[in-house]
Amino acid sequence: MSTAENKLDLLQMIIESEDQSFITKLTRFARALKRENASDWSDELPPEILSELIQSIEDAENGEIGTSHDDMLNAARKDFPDLNI
Repeated sequence: MSTAENKLDLLQMIIESEDQSFITKLTRFARALKRENASDWSDELPPEILSELIQSIEDAENGEIGTSHDDMLNAARKDFPDLNI
């Protein structure tokens, strides 16, 4: 059976079904499959860039680099008082 025939067969099953449970399960399955097959933007990065990003995240999580959210807000409030942030 071709892809087009499979699609038509699936559509026919959906159209003819009155079973809400079937439709709900099929919808959940299709959404999960779509998420599973979605590409991750990081897959398209060059390996050396991805490595640097991972290292930066690890450094920030370990407190080795970075600025806290509160510190950034305080600096923004000082530099841009008209923004009311």
